[in-house]
Amino acid sequence: MKFREWLAVPFGLVLSAFYAITDNYLLSLLILVILVKLILLPSQISMQKNQAKQLRLKPKADRIREKYAGNQQKMNQELQNLYSQEGYGAASAGCVPMLIQLPIMMGVYFAANYSPLSNILRISKDVVANLKEAVAPFAQEATQAVTKKASSGAAAFQGEIDVIKYLDKIDLESVSGVTPEIAHKINHFADNFNLFGIDLTVTPNFKSVDKYWIIPAILLVITLVQSVYMFLRQKKTNPEMAKNPSSGCMMFMSPAMMIWFAFILPTNVSVYMILSSIISLIQMFILNYTHSPNKVLSRLMVDETVYRRSKEASMKKALEASQKD
Repeated sequence: MKFREWLAVPFGLVLSAFYAITDNYLLSLLILVILVKLILLPSQISMQKNQAKQLRLKPKADRIREKYAGNQQKMNQELQNLYSQEGYGAASAGCVPMLIQLPIMMGVYFAANYSPLSNILRISKDVVANLKEAVAPFAQEATQAVTKKASSGAAAFQGEIDVIKYLDKIDLESVSGVTPEIAHKINHFADNFNLFGIDLTVTPNFKSVDKYWIIPAILLVITLVQSVYMFLRQKKTNPEMAKNPSSGCMMFMSPAMMIWFAFILPTNVSVYMILSSIISLIQMFILNYTHSPNKVLSRLMVDETVYRRSKEASMKKALEASQKD
């Protein structure tokens, strides 16, 4: 089993279950996004707590930077010791949740584009092979028209989504193994690959401005808002880090990558990224209210005070008990 097939299986099963319940592909995609965000919620809360710890440690960190200003190696070592002693994890301050998103996006892409018939509609491999064979001439012809040269490899890699894309070119029930029930299932699923007249199987053409540019444009705006919001939060919690030129570069790198993906992948992948970014933005707003660094810091200080007093009371009782003996 190839990597893309292996990665598509779990996401295909989840999407298939949601599709069976909702009978709507886009709604199934939205539920999947929400589920992923709920799974990642603990890491997001951990990130908020890390930011609170970062605020609390800032005075100590500033003293270390001032003390070892001429010795970068010693400064980094002392800062690392400080963070280690206080339980601050720089790695979980933002990178981990972003890294987790990549295999999820790849899994959704492979399940929804390379093998939607197999993994979402649960159609047998033999029937799917017959369907792909039936649409292959149309897929190859379209690829040649775009590239001006034979490129059957590119057409083949699109996989089962080509069946959805060129469904109107073939007579489904004439394909071996396709029953009226399977034909109805495929036709209904194909109807779901449409959003306000935009065919979600189409990949936007960077050189030709048309209605399919709307999706990348929406994705660009949302990811820019998300990046700017994250940058402003970092500027508030860690002004020194925000001054680093690399922070500004990172702010624009994520939107740039998303736009690149939007012009090399079918539109439904961009729709997933838009839904994911919107939910992430809402989640950040909510967490910034419920788990703002100042609120988390206050809770940490209260918890530490309670713990310290409890420990002192326990030691006092132990001392009194030893004196009675």
